[in-house]
Amino acid sequence: MRKYVRAGNVTWHGINLDDIKEMDFTPAEFEVFRLRKGDLLIVEGSGSAAEVGKPAVWNDEVEDCCFQNTLIRVRAPAALVPFLHGHFKKDAVTGAFARSSRGIGIHHVGAKALEDWPVDVPPLNEQKRIVAKIEALQARSDAAKAALDAIPPLLEKFRQSVLASAFRGDLTKKWREAHPDVEPASKLLERIRAERRRKWEEANPKKKYVEPEPVDTKGLPALPEGWCWAWLSDCGEVSRGKSKHRPRNDERLFGDKYPFIQTGEVARSGGRISTAATFYSDFGLAQSRLFPAGTV
Repeated sequence: MRKYVRAGNVTWHGINLDDIKEMDFTPAEFEVFRLRKGDLLIVEGSGSAAEVGKPAVWNDEVEDCCFQNTLIRVRAPAALVPFLHGHFKKDAVTGAFARSSRGIGIHHVGAKALEDWPVDVPPLNEQKRIVAKIEALQARSDAAKAALDAIPPLLEKFRQSVLASAFRGDLTKKWREAHPDVEPASKLLERIRAERRRKWEEANPKKKYVEPEPVDTKGLPALPEGWCWAWLSDCGEVSRGKSKHRPRNDERLFGDKYPFIQTGEVARSGGRISTAATFYSDFGLAQSRLFPAGTV
């Protein structure tokens, strides 16, 4: 059994051996596919055009390792390898390999196409200066990326802190102090409950309305002056979406009239949903339910 490198092991920053595989190679196959230090490995084919031609240099990370036919090996003089690596990376990221690839679904660059690939080669000393400049800029780019990658977690912590402060009343503390005579939330809740009772009794004239139990505040944190605890059902109607028809992908369900909101729209909304990927027809609406704008 020999370890071997696949296209999935080639990254923009080198060879990733976290999930390297093993397979049997005959002695003859081993001689053909054995990697040597300095070999350039290029992704031959990918479902993503942006990944075609992605290169990496093999630095003998694993002894007696081979490579799979999803990769193309370029074996060049050691002095030329760093420049060729940069050249191939440029051709990959600018889409030159993708534009020359063939295939439907999977893009292939092909070993023959690579043999005839034009490479502009400057004098050796200039190659070294180009490579040194690329490495210096890449180091700066990596440092910038690391700094940018650290921002989302910090923003998330800040967002959580702001939300926590807001719903403890910290953000409006000075406003409350400046407006001591503002109506307490309990009065608003009384009006909401009274209106809800009126509507319920109108819709159910022969039934007795049951007032909701007050919230058990034992164990709940203290609230700012004027705030009060309420059940979510006191604040609005809580219900699930509705889609009774089967199969769910029946073409009759869909048209161009009623937005059919799914979890994807919620996940990508940023807090407000303004459009939908799918729309129900009248037939679809008949087995579902229409919610008004402003629904959470």
